[in-house]
Amino acid sequence: DEPRWHGLAASICQALPDQEAAVELQETFHHLEEAIRLEPKHLPFYLSLGEIALSHKASNATLQTKATRLLERAARIHASNSEIWLQLAQLHTKGGQSANLEQAARCAEQAIQHATALPKGGKDIRAHLLRAEIALRQGHPEQALPYIEKAQAGDPGSLEALLVQVRALKAMDQPTQALKVLERVIPLVEDSLPLALQRVELLVQANEYESALALLNQLATAYPT
Repeated sequence: DEPRWHGLAASICQALPDQEAAVELQETFHHLEEAIRLEPKHLPFYLSLGEIALSHKASNATLQTKATRLLERAARIHASNSEIWLQLAQLHTKGGQSANLEQAARCAEQAIQHATALPKGGKDIRAHLLRAEIALRQGHPEQALPYIEKAQAGDPGSLEALLVQVRALKAMDQPTQALKVLERVIPLVEDSLPLALQRVELLVQANEYESALALLNQLATAYPT
């Protein structure tokens, strides 16, 4: 079974040590491309390729373009599969340009639509959070809030949803509300220094300069250089 052989070879390439990452990436893409060519409707091959393209190792622009093209094909074949749409949205977001973000938003909407149709779709908040992130990057924080609310409805304990909410409120020039949310987050995070510094920024934004300076002095004492 040649297509599955290529799929197995791709899995082996992924397991190579980090020092062989460049070889691993090229070889993995090659085997998955061959597997898809031989069995173009087999969804797991596309999903594996998407995971690799989204990994920290995949910084090659050519491979990113190939992965996007193949996932777009997969979306045409498996149009109701939310995971394919989510991977496409993540890849377009990774591009960062305005046109990419518009495509990312469309793909994220498709991911939300098809995930919601699943029996436990309301619990999968990834597409909602990604759509909120896209809105923030596009400079529309007010558009992010409804997606954040839906994510929190699906997973009330989501730390990521709270952090995105803080960013959205800050961008909307609502530092007091952002501070209230941030106060809920800080006790939940092991390394709270970055969040404490963010709290200083919000206090300044809220014109609470004395409180900001007092907190900054506390941090200087707690974290001496």
